Amino acid sequence: MEPYITVGPHLPDSEVLSCHQVAVNSEPITIRVAATRPSAACPDFGRLPFRVHSHYSRVLADLPWHGTPVQLHLDVRRFFCSNLCYRRRIFVERLPQVAKVHARKTVRFTESLCAIGLALSGEAG
Repeated sequence: MEPYITVGPHLPDSEVLSCHQVAVNSEPITIRVAATRPSAACPDFGRLPFRVHSHYSRVLADLPWHGTPVQLHLDVRRFFCSNLCYRRRIFVERLPQVAKVHARKTVRFTESLCAIGLALSGEAG
């Protein structure tokens, strides 16, 4: 029997992400999340696309829960850009409040590591 866990307050941004699955019996704790927005703006053109190209999963390290490592498996979508004037035809939805482009850690995990490093003069960070 799986223990009941309220995940919403533990997500990096519960307004942007929705939780689909939590695996607490393994280490690290694995949380499968997806973006809640119906679409994402093209980074070059700024308009919203209408067609989804494909999906893939990004794995991000997040803040630990009571000393147990946490991994977010973020399901992101690729979109077709409808403007033919730009080189980029396909782009991935970006969630800057969750993780930076190409990052392997969430923003809040990176910020907490920086705060620890600054507070302890880099010794324990």
